[in-house]
Amino acid sequence: MNFHINSKEIFANKNKINETLFEYEEYYLIKQKSVYKIIIGKLEREILVQCKNYKIKINEKNLLFLEKLKLNTIDKAYKLFINIFEENNVTIKEIIINKRISLSLKIVISDKEEFIEIILDNDKQNKELNLNNLIYNNEELKHIVHKLKNKYIILKDEVDKLKILYSDLISKIKENNILFKNVISNNNKNNSSPQNIEFLKELTKDSYSGYEIRNSFTIFKSINNILCMVYANKSKSILLYNMIDYKKINEIKRAHNNFISSFRHYFDSIKKRDLLLSISALDNNIKLWNANSLECLVNIKNIYNEGFLYSASLLVNNNKTYIITSNEYIFNNESIFVFDLKGQKIKEINDSKESTLFLDIFFDNKLSKNYIISGNRGYIKSFDFDENKIYHKYCENNKDKNFKTIIINKDEEIIKLIESSYDGNIKIWDFHSGLLLNKIKVCNNSIFGMCSWNNKYLFIGCEDKTIKLMELKKEKIIKTILGHNNKVISLQKINHPNYGECLISQGWNNDQIKLWINKI
Repeated sequence: MNFHINSKEIFANKNKINETLFEYEEYYLIKQKSVYKIIIGKLEREILVQCKNYKIKINEKNLLFLEKLKLNTIDKAYKLFINIFEENNVTIKEIIINKRISLSLKIVISDKEEFIEIILDNDKQNKELNLNNLIYNNEELKHIVHKLKNKYIILKDEVDKLKILYSDLISKIKENNILFKNVISNNNKNNSSPQNIEFLKELTKDSYSGYEIRNSFTIFKSINNILCMVYANKSKSILLYNMIDYKKINEIKRAHNNFISSFRHYFDSIKKRDLLLSISALDNNIKLWNANSLECLVNIKNIYNEGFLYSASLLVNNNKTYIITSNEYIFNNESIFVFDLKGQKIKEINDSKESTLFLDIFFDNKLSKNYIISGNRGYIKSFDFDENKIYHKYCENNKDKNFKTIIINKDEEIIKLIESSYDGNIKIWDFHSGLLLNKIKVCNNSIFGMCSWNNKYLFIGCEDKTIKLMELKKEKIIKTILGHNNKVISLQKINHPNYGECLISQGWNNDQIKLWINKI
């Protein structure tokens, strides 16, 4: 059964006036239980679109809506109307002033029949558009329509699945950095030297970091396959930002009562969600968020009696997740605390009663052990989480009183603990023995953020507004670049789908977050 009809000539009657149509096409609407007819015809100097409530005439005087398409003749305009009905996903809108008809064509094919289905929007009075010339209204047609609708649903589901597969494929290609020019020039990006790193652009205009603390922002690949950056502004809001199209994804307004100082991201592999830990140093408050739904899961207030909550981290042990917090206060030191995801304090870490400015977690795959690393004013300590006791003290002498930023770097068989301090030195320790391997003078001012580049290089953020690049094997500075208008406090290496291996940096206070790309 085919409801599409062609002819050379037809007479259409409207208000008892005969009009000769030199060419015309008939299209049929299958709507609910009935089939209706639409006529598109061409007169000598006009185009007619006719249905029950509307008789639209387009002539040479009102072809302005087609000027952009250069269809300023009746013949060309008529062909456009026909093409609209012949092609999918094309809409005629605002054909005449104060009248709106949206005609979208869908082709639905069964094993034996072919139907053209036209979906009509409502007019501005929200009245349903009724078309004239009822053709069929019988049980046979009802059965055919029902059959076609089911077939359409099945086909639509298949198309949706294909779209998802296609989207996943594109995402995987981007995720693995399959960019032709980079593959040709360098088959192994993970072995690339970052010596050609150069500034590309500022990523933010409203970011703010009022504290000299590492992790003032964080970047991660979300479960939704979005390369997402999280940062804070002066309004104490948390902003989620898409690193691909450089647009804001979402915002948690007034997430804390005071300025937000630090972020940590963790992927919950059990519940399949992204967790985001946010810290407000001054109000002694920490919150855990579902980064996908923006739901606040945990809110722990007034963790310590005095001082500042500078750093915290999440630790996963035996499929249980814990929140680890530390306190910075010179005169009344308080322990490192362990909370569960209900906000209940589980325990204190033994021998940890010292002022702590930086806290991190390290999991040793070979030993299957979790360690807490604490950067104290006096020295660095590592703690065995399971045994709840100190593992090592990393101290050159008992007079060392500098601020610490710490990263763990795996060089061949040795796990190295690398620390930076206010005196401009980098110290490299053997993590498991506690022995000092080297001490390197980097600059004459303070060092803040650091990040490792493929375990072979180290980027260092300095008080003098520069970013320094150290080659770890030679243990010397090989490049210095002017990074910011203020001291550089936080650095992170990422893999960007468009640029490959990149560096992200943030300066103190109102200095914005910047993107640096490696020109291979």
